[in-house]
Amino acid sequence: MGHLLGYAVRFGAAGEIMAAGKGIETMLSLRCVLPTMPMAAALSAAHLAAILFPDPLRRLYVARDADSAGDGALATLLDRAQHVGVEAIALSPGLRDFNEDLRAFGVEAMRAALRFQIAPQDVVHFLAWAARQRRRGLAHLHRRLLVARISKCGARFRDRILSLRAAAALHPRLEE
Repeated sequence: MGHLLGYAVRFGAAGEIMAAGKGIETMLSLRCVLPTMPMAAALSAAHLAAILFPDPLRRLYVARDADSAGDGALATLLDRAQHVGVEAIALSPGLRDFNEDLRAFGVEAMRAALRFQIAPQDVVHFLAWAARQRRRGLAHLHRRLLVARISKCGARFRDRILSLRAAAALHPRLEE
């Protein structure tokens, strides 16, 4: 497979702000809550500790797992980031990892928990955008359901009128 140490599966283009963690499932779960934040998924805790920092990086969010391997990777990454002048912030799950949090609590609960863990300027940029998009999606879904409901009522009303007309055609006295 070649040389893997230091590399990770990337989601989004690396920039000044990025999140990194162990496991594709963990990072995709986090991406459900922070869809515009660039992310990197390391294949193991050792790979996470050795991840290569992109040149423009100035703030790194470390999505740690709540276990001893996650603690070790976090400590190493915090130390490495400090030496190169990158601000590193730990993101801690409520359960064992963010995938478990997403499945147990859902997107909105994860968003609420992360709001207090990320920098205030990033809350505005990443979490507020995600919440707006979700509200837009829900509003669009609500409009579609409303149109479908109106269409369904309209179809029932049309069918009722047609059945009354058919009954009236069969029984001319009903028209009087």
